[in-house]
Amino acid sequence: SNTVNGFPGRGGGLHLQTGNINITNTIIANNKSSDFGGGIFNNSVTATFTGVLFFNNNADLGGAIYNPYEQGSNTLTNVTFIKNTATSNYNGIYNATGVVSVANSNFIENGYVLHSENSLDFAPAQNNYWGHPSGPYHPSQNSTGLGDSVNVLVNVVPWLATPNTDAPP
Repeated sequence: SNTVNGFPGRGGGLHLQTGNINITNTIIANNKSSDFGGGIFNNSVTATFTGVLFFNNNADLGGAIYNPYEQGSNTLTNVTFIKNTATSNYNGIYNATGVVSVANSNFIENGYVLHSENSLDFAPAQNNYWGHPSGPYHPSQNSTGLGDSVNVLVNVVPWLATPNTDAPP
């Protein structure tokens, strides 16, 4: 558990600067940043996450992951996000202009969990469990979804009706 305050309060758990990184079978939990990326701040790294649990991380933007630049790329498979929060309401993943792809993962009790501002590359987030069998709330693809929410620049169809048991509990 870590707390990072003020500048460089970016990445309460990890601040990824440059290069490539694979993070596998890891728990990123109980981290806090007063700025961006409670769990991880990805400055401009190509990051691959497999079997990772993001639990109870907090920041102003991007409670679990903050990805501000187009050089930052996050590929997440068999990952679980539980109870991450942000004061700005971007609780799970905040993606400004970078690339984010999430598959076969679980989003549980995060609220607004995936926000992307990259209109040139819609964030693929298919085959994920969103905390409810009805799927995520999505403004156009699933406006009746009762699970965690995403914005219009995220593609969520199809989704899983039950949690992926290959992702961490």
